[in-house]
Amino acid sequence: NNQSNHGTSRNELKPDQSLPLPTATNPSIAKTILGGLAKHSTDLWLLYIRKQTRDSIRTAAAETKIPVPPPGYVPGAMTQTSVIHSQYEESLRLAYRERREKMREKVTRAYEVALEHGAGFAMNNHLIWKRYANFVKSWTGTAGGVGDGTAEIVNY
Repeated sequence: NNQSNHGTSRNELKPDQSLPLPTATNPSIAKTILGGLAKHSTDLWLLYIRKQTRDSIRTAAAETKIPVPPPGYVPGAMTQTSVIHSQYEESLRLAYRERREKMREKVTRAYEVALEHGAGFAMNNHLIWKRYANFVKSWTGTAGGVGDGTAEIVNY
């Protein structure tokens, strides 16, 4: 018997399609619902990557705090006169390097998820591949040829 108590078939849509809160917020249900949506849409995957990039920047900034400058520190000075100021600059470099590494991991994972789920073979897939290649190139330096790995995360 394919009829429920309300006189409609199980496959037929009812006017009230809302799910109870515990069911709607269950991660496995969400994955099932979202798993097949628009795998072919390059634009949606690019939005996903952009959102993951922004989220990774926020998360890295929250997790890795920038140290407070010591008294008398002058940002941008060619040479710092004090050992404390030199140590502070080194701690700044370490903090920003740690932030970049955290962002890099999460953004790379976003590109990989998009490519694994169909964006790599969809129409206009060259947009994703080009941005992914530029993102990977940004790891080695800036356009000026500096290869110290201090290039910013490319956010398209």
